[in-house]
Amino acid sequence: MAQTVCVIVSASDRRRLAALVGDRRRQRKHVERARIVLASAGCPPVQQVAEAVGVSRPMVWRWQQRFAEAGVEGLLRDKTRKPGKALSQPKPWRGW
Repeated sequence: MAQTVCVIVSASDRRRLAALVGDRRRQRKHVERARIVLASAGCPPVQQVAEAVGVSRPMVWRWQQRFAEAGVEGLLRDKTRKPGKALSQPKPWRGW
């Protein structure tokens, strides 16, 4: 069963996303996120969007949801993460 998520992209958002895709100085991750949202605008199946952009389906879902929640600005910033386990100092090597 193909899963489809409809992303509603306004004309102004579409222009901003197209500008992101066309900007050669923009980070690759931002361009990829914009391409995902633009490819999702016509309500195609998620698998089709993933194949067109060259990413996984979970990645498509993640950025569709982020765009729905925060718009274009949500695509341009990474979410903060809880700090992981503190790095422990390696034990000194004593040789043989």
